[in-house]
Amino acid sequence: MNSINYMNLPSYLGNSNFLVNINELTGINTSASGLSATAALQTAITNIQKMVDFDKKQINVNAISNYDSSPIQVLAPLNLSNVNLYQNGNVFIGGSGGTYLSSGTTSIVLSTTTSASSIAMNFIAANSTIMTLTQQGTLALPYGALPNTFLECIDLSGTAQWNYVSSITNSIASLNATSANSFSFQQSGSEVASVDSYGRVTAQDFLSLSDRRYKDHISTLTDAGSLIKGLRGVRFDWKKDGSHDVGVIAQEVFEHIPEAIVSTGTNMLNVAYNKIIPYLIETIKDLQLRVEALEAKQC
Repeated sequence: MNSINYMNLPSYLGNSNFLVNINELTGINTSASGLSATAALQTAITNIQKMVDFDKKQINVNAISNYDSSPIQVLAPLNLSNVNLYQNGNVFIGGSGGTYLSSGTTSIVLSTTTSASSIAMNFIAANSTIMTLTQQGTLALPYGALPNTFLECIDLSGTAQWNYVSSITNSIASLNATSANSFSFQQSGSEVASVDSYGRVTAQDFLSLSDRRYKDHISTLTDAGSLIKGLRGVRFDWKKDGSHDVGVIAQEVFEHIPEAIVSTGTNMLNVAYNKIIPYLIETIKDLQLRVEALEAKQC
């Protein structure tokens, strides 16, 4: 009787558990390979050793595929809940409804559907849906997504390309990116405001909070006329596109009415024209008093 040992096994498995005893079949060769039964079995075990890596606890599927041209057949239920399948270095999964690709509480759920509006892929993190993809290709955030939850569109180089976003909408209000590189704010299908590529904002009205209940240390402006007198209205052309315009110079306004100047993060100075209005009001009132005084003298 000869014995064949399963060679190079990890010590924790123990060779004694894998000792194969066979009865020598003297003078009898296999009809397919021409090898004796002992040699044929030794070759088969060597092949198995190439297929199974006990140290890494893995099965080398590429080695298995070298021994048979037909697909590997799974003849019993196979639990792959803790297994990642790779194809050319990429995680791969396929199947019908309810198929999971998961890691802990994070998973991608694939579902077979023929309905255009039905979810085909569900992205889950911390057991909560963070994004869905329908059969027709609609990518969506979950219903009721909180503020600061957003989709960032990028091109193949990884550069953010927000112009890929066409609209943000619900059943009543929407924000649409138009063909003129502008944003249109709509309510029930009618435009209520817009922002164009030149930075011009159009709306029916602009409101500023002015409730007395939100203000302390209220006092009337003084010497408003002299401050207004220090301002200068100018005509000018914008450097970016050569367009003609009128307005004031922010640096000059800052010298007289600093509250009307707002600086951005890039140190760009902006004029809040509505903050000049209170000075105009007091200047007009002062002029009105002077007119009334002159009229009284003439009488």
